[in-house]
Amino acid sequence: MYYRMNKKLLLSLTFGIITSAVSVFAAGSNNYSDSAYYHSALNKSGYELKTALHDIIKTHKRLAYGKADEVGDNVWYRYRITDQNPDGSVRDIYTTPGTYHFGHYGEDSAYSGYQCGNAGNDEGGACSSKKSCRYCYSREHSFPKSWWDDQGENNTTDSMYTDVNHLIPADQYINSAYHSNYPLGEVDSASAKKTSILGYRYGPNKLAGYSGTVFEPADKYKGYFARMYFYMVTRYESKVAGWIYKYDTNQITNPSGTQTTKDIAKRDTNRPNLETTPTLNGTSDQCFTDWTKDMLVRWHNEHPVQDWERARNDSVYKVQGNRNPFTDHPELVNKIWGNDDTPFGETPSLSRYSIKYIYKKNDSIIEEKLISIPEKAK
Repeated sequence: MYYRMNKKLLLSLTFGIITSAVSVFAAGSNNYSDSAYYHSALNKSGYELKTALHDIIKTHKRLAYGKADEVGDNVWYRYRITDQNPDGSVRDIYTTPGTYHFGHYGEDSAYSGYQCGNAGNDEGGACSSKKSCRYCYSREHSFPKSWWDDQGENNTTDSMYTDVNHLIPADQYINSAYHSNYPLGEVDSASAKKTSILGYRYGPNKLAGYSGTVFEPADKYKGYFARMYFYMVTRYESKVAGWIYKYDTNQITNPSGTQTTKDIAKRDTNRPNLETTPTLNGTSDQCFTDWTKDMLVRWHNEHPVQDWERARNDSVYKVQGNRNPFTDHPELVNKIWGNDDTPFGETPSLSRYSIKYIYKKNDSIIEEKLISIPEKAK
């Protein structure tokens, strides 16, 4: 009779637990202190933690939207800091790297590859000749602005319209033809209406909870999209409960009888043509519908933060003055929307770990049992 334990596993678990407290605040750059920046969120968990993060990131510089070749604190110009590849090209996650360049080419130009507002009739990386099609990159609200555009928000003063934590340079064709204002989701390849060079596609959602048309990012960027969405509902926690309606292009009669395409009255009974977005649930805590929450948490966990994301987060902090907490501390996602109920910054309880022991007699297994490591170290 004897016990057999995996001592190597025990050593690994113990070492990981001891070092986790040390590594919680290892990040930080651009002359900011990570521990100081997130100090007020320490020892909080769940939606209380989300609110603490909101209070940290809610104040920042509002950039102007920008015009062609305009220099200064505007989105177009600041992309040169936040989204410039090492070779000087624009980092556009929608198409082939190196396709786009900084600057404006003019709406009547035959040469494509630069910034634009409403041009673009093909995906940039798909054009065999620069003169065969018009392609350009635009400013993409990864969290569609139409979800708040009819909610009484003022795009000339409200920060989300120019918040570069979610406003990214993007191939105009993919932006308009694929993403539009569709919710994020997952599409079977066989039922996709279109699929891009990098694997972006749109079509009917295959996940339970919604069967309408969705936009599915390329696998390598799913985690990035998830973290942008987590940022948006945290940064704009005080507003997001009202962002549940899709934009309605039909004319709607508001209570005063005036015809308008952007009725600012919220949840008004005179808005029969409006549909609710399947992404948001009308609350300021969970914010997402259940199926969306589960999908985004899974994307975040399956597609970890990449080095370029961390570099972009540092650059956004430099030009805008706030950060995406879910890039700095990926563990926050599971502490708010997942199954990790330990407070932020606290060493996980040792009782969360177990060791399997095997009781044998005459080489026959008599009993197998899991033993929890003793409760939290003192």
